[in-house]
Amino acid sequence: MDYKRTDLHFNPYIDAYENADNWEQAGNKLKTCDVSKHEVMGAVCHTELGAECFQCVVTTIENSVKTSQIEGITLAILRQAMSSPKSIRWRFFFTIRFKEIYELEKESQYFGLKVLLMEQLGYVTPNPLSNKIREIAYEQCITLGDEMTSILTKLYRQHPWQLMINIIQLVGRFSPADDRFQKMLDDAVVHPEVEVRLRTIHVLKDIDSTHMPWVRNALVKLCFDSNRTVSNMAKKYVDSPVRKNEPAVANTNQQISFIGDHEVIGIGLQELYDDFRLNNTKEFADAVYGFSEIYTHNNLKTIFASIIIPLLTDQGLMTRSEKNIHSIKKKQLTTILTHIVLDKELFSLFWESIPADIRDLIESAVWYDARHYADELEKKLKLRIMASESKQYFRNPEVINPYFLLFQTERFYEHGYFGYKTVFYLASTVRIILKRVLPLPAAAQLKTVESIPAELAVYSDDNQFAHQVLVFLEYIRQGGIQITKTAERVTKASLKKWDAYFRISDFYPQVDRSLQNMYSNIVTQFLLAFRPEHVKLTGINDIKKLILSYFEYTNFRSFDFIAILFHVKGYFYSNPGIEQTVRKTLLTFLKRMAEYSWLDIENIIMSFMCNEKNEIIAQIGTISHGLQLSKPLENRNDFYYRYDISTSMYNDILFRPMIKSWFFLFAALGLVDIAYEEPCNENHRIMEQPYLTVYDGLKYVRLNEFGKYIVGLNDNYKFESDDETQITLDQKRLMITVEGSARLERMILDRFADKIGENYYKISYQSFLQDCLSVNDIKNKISIFKDKISAVLPNVWKEFFDEIDGKINPLEQKSNLRVFKIKPSKELVSLIARDEVLKKYILKVEDYHIAIEDRNLSKVKKRLQEFGFFIDKL
Repeated sequence: MDYKRTDLHFNPYIDAYENADNWEQAGNKLKTCDVSKHEVMGAVCHTELGAECFQCVVTTIENSVKTSQIEGITLAILRQAMSSPKSIRWRFFFTIRFKEIYELEKESQYFGLKVLLMEQLGYVTPNPLSNKIREIAYEQCITLGDEMTSILTKLYRQHPWQLMINIIQLVGRFSPADDRFQKMLDDAVVHPEVEVRLRTIHVLKDIDSTHMPWVRNALVKLCFDSNRTVSNMAKKYVDSPVRKNEPAVANTNQQISFIGDHEVIGIGLQELYDDFRLNNTKEFADAVYGFSEIYTHNNLKTIFASIIIPLLTDQGLMTRSEKNIHSIKKKQLTTILTHIVLDKELFSLFWESIPADIRDLIESAVWYDARHYADELEKKLKLRIMASESKQYFRNPEVINPYFLLFQTERFYEHGYFGYKTVFYLASTVRIILKRVLPLPAAAQLKTVESIPAELAVYSDDNQFAHQVLVFLEYIRQGGIQITKTAERVTKASLKKWDAYFRISDFYPQVDRSLQNMYSNIVTQFLLAFRPEHVKLTGINDIKKLILSYFEYTNFRSFDFIAILFHVKGYFYSNPGIEQTVRKTLLTFLKRMAEYSWLDIENIIMSFMCNEKNEIIAQIGTISHGLQLSKPLENRNDFYYRYDISTSMYNDILFRPMIKSWFFLFAALGLVDIAYEEPCNENHRIMEQPYLTVYDGLKYVRLNEFGKYIVGLNDNYKFESDDETQITLDQKRLMITVEGSARLERMILDRFADKIGENYYKISYQSFLQDCLSVNDIKNKISIFKDKISAVLPNVWKEFFDEIDGKINPLEQKSNLRVFKIKPSKELVSLIARDEVLKKYILKVEDYHIAIEDRNLSKVKKRLQEFGFFIDKL
């Protein structure tokens, strides 16, 4: 539609009204209106009909705009029609018929319509009609209510002053508790225009300041204003009872000190920066820093010139063209970009301005950490993205499509491709920011799985961990676990012995050797991070405290969140703050699981990836530079084997297995039930295995009743504890009778005594000392026996332990004795046996062995020489 062809555009009466030269400004003398024949005090417009008063002019214009065509009038047409400051008729049309236009326009244009309406609050020209336009715009803002607050606070500025005071009046009416309102008051009470200060008082007097002390503070400041009218009015209201009248609308006949057309300040990037930088939240500051770190100044200038400035101009946020974008500093650009991204309305407009195909690419990069090859994108989207890559093997080729400057690029040599390729991705910093504003994908919204495939194995702990945890800890404390020297893992021999000893119900009891002892491996790694000497478990509540101490980071501090990723090795820096955040996130998620039954693990992974506010999940790569694969990764595409973990592999190699490992751990602790199959991984495989990790087979997870009790959702849990245990020490013999399951006591007795029946044990010197290697081992065993078996000992037992203690080290080693063996010689043997001198210094031993003290060696040598026996080795 061409607005210049409408009846409103060709109205000769309005032509005359729009000409400021035809207006005679208000004076102190009464004038007669040639139309209404009434005497008026105020401005009049001289037309062919004579002198028309202000109200007659307004009535004529209102009648014209109310009957004008509205179909086909869009935001773009209105902006074009109102591009000239002198275009009064279209401002009347827009403000008077705003509601109709708003209802007919597309929802995506609502923001721009509100911005255009707000601009009319500051419409100032020498023509008195601009005052009426401001009044009508003000009334329309009131009809929108608090819906306008966001726009008003976003675009608040001090010039012209009419715009400033109108915004203050509206925000004071809608949202006086808004933090930005306090900043507005600080500006208003010191504004050089008296009218601003007077109207500020009218705003303040109607606000309940009970919880907003700055309202009264502003009135107090105005009490000391240099203008007597201002100070007297402020004093009148500073301590008056609170009134809640409607704010007064500006009087259309009131004298106003106008600002001419040439003084209307256009809005450019600098003005937007001055406004947007006032956001001092940590989230805003972090995002500004993040964008500044990721995007170069040149890329930002291209993004602004091609994408953002057209958007800002189209939405009325910019009214001055930016002729020299290169003069704008990087900090200013990142500040404006951050404000657009973090503001819900602005981001929605920005997002809609991006082509749908590119939006899909951004979403996949944000939520799935997807990486897109440049050459494939150019074919798929049928557009030119990159400059020619020829002869640019040693530098990144130029990105010529401005939308793809929103991504980051990486160039690498593709082995199977035999050449360099460029990939587009989003840095973790950018992904974190965009996750806050993009709608959550459907795949990340948790959804119950009604039934699981029958062929899957289901593991339910059935309190295996709760029943045996104390015995587990005692077994570890007594040295039943051996650790490898290199990888600090539990040895396979220890795991096999653990499985057999505790009769463990494992995840994969009857499969190949690489999956055996999986339960024991997970549990022992977990418990080794805890100091068992400090634990006392007397009931289910103590077990709950023990497990919760992991989530609360009061125990198990050395158990990092990648501790059971058995397929990786290398140095990993553990940040306590991050570790606490991870565990808090896990506890929160377990509580959320109570709302569902079975959950698909892929659904859970997406939920963590998209929904959990956990920096370690989004920044897994930044803390993993010291990690490598424990065995080579088989790349079946080009037969290349690798130990290193590249950044492009973080999601598949670290993040996904990490999530799955947590749920195997929670299953081992008894908190969740899991459904799974034998592990298989079609994308990544460790050499000689059909999978990457032992957790690859996990399919479904659900929180069970024990888990609900542990995380605090249920107050009680019916725990079938062991039968009451009774230990009886025989009064006359070293025999022990055990009644009840007595898991802990039986485990200890297995290492102290010989089992001679189902409930009978016999202790002997040999059974008690069988695995003791030092005196400390003996004393520790005696202490454990008294602490765990019986503190009250019959006499026969006291004598037994006293005897063991008394027989420690019965042989004393003589350090000053030398032992020799006599060579077969009848003469020498006879001489040693009968010579009185030699008999004094030589101690006879068995089987031709003799012992001589060091101090007597020379005497024996000298005596033997007298009989012809020469010795040079003493």
